[in-house]
Amino acid sequence: MKLTIRNAITFGGLAGAEVIAGSDRLDTPIESIRVLELSRFKIAQQVRQNELCLTSFLAIKENVEVQKAVIRVLASSGCSGLIICQSHIWSKELDQQVVQLCNDLHFPLIAAKAENAYGDILKPIIEALTQANGREPGWMNAGSSTIRNDFLEPLLNGDGLYEALSRLSQQVKTGISYYDIYDVCLYSNRDRQQVSEETAYLQENFSGI
Repeated sequence: MKLTIRNAITFGGLAGAEVIAGSDRLDTPIESIRVLELSRFKIAQQVRQNELCLTSFLAIKENVEVQKAVIRVLASSGCSGLIICQSHIWSKELDQQVVQLCNDLHFPLIAAKAENAYGDILKPIIEALTQANGREPGWMNAGSSTIRNDFLEPLLNGDGLYEALSRLSQQVKTGISYYDIYDVCLYSNRDRQQVSEETAYLQENFSGI
């Protein structure tokens, strides 16, 4: 049985979530899930068909027009829907223009409970997708499973993203860099030259929604 948005909001971190718009498309299937915190990158090149996206809209909380532009790109890219998470961080309701646009586009917009973090939502959905694909939770090979668990554990335990990235880097035996939406490197264990080249690449290739 395929996972749909209607199913997803009944368990895990999405249990009790509020459907804000797009209620006529709750039977849209979900085939993958991702966290989206990119306000100006080329989102259309990253989002997959039937992918559920999570965001706090924190970086663009004051810019309704950019929020609407992101919604349009997600809808046209075949995104399953958008989950608004941790809205208490900026303590502001979504603008009615955004809600109306989602209704006009028949695009599901869901508000998760404020106390639920990304990890609370991601882990149950990933497990449900694994089972929906006819695989047991341990379908990945032992090495990949260890990498996944070592990366998720610090996130789920509240130890922070940097600790998770450090563990992931150790597991895959390569350097890792993490950038914010303004191409500023927030974490890297690569050398300065590599970080400089990465930054230049991002600025050249990932501008615009």
